[in-house]
Amino acid sequence: MRNNGLITGVLAGALVGTAAGLLLAPKTGKESRKIVSSTATDLKIRAGGYRNKAENYLGVVRDKLQKNSVASTVEEFSGNGAQTYT
Repeated sequence: MRNNGLITGVLAGALVGTAAGLLLAPKTGKESRKIVSSTATDLKIRAGGYRNKAENYLGVVRDKLQKNSVASTVEEFSGNGAQTYT
């Protein structure tokens, strides 16, 4: 839940910053719209890349869970060989 709040805060801050920048910028409306459009396109491409990375990672985790027991998967991903208690 805490990560959702962080993401929401970052997005809200970015929107407020963008709005303030547009209002205070010495550019014409046409130039500002062009900048906003190109930035939005760039953000959309980046978000798609992050989504693909997350999907790939989750696919790897799902495959590991299907092949191994949960305990061995946790141990493998933790990297420190923590003991599990049953």
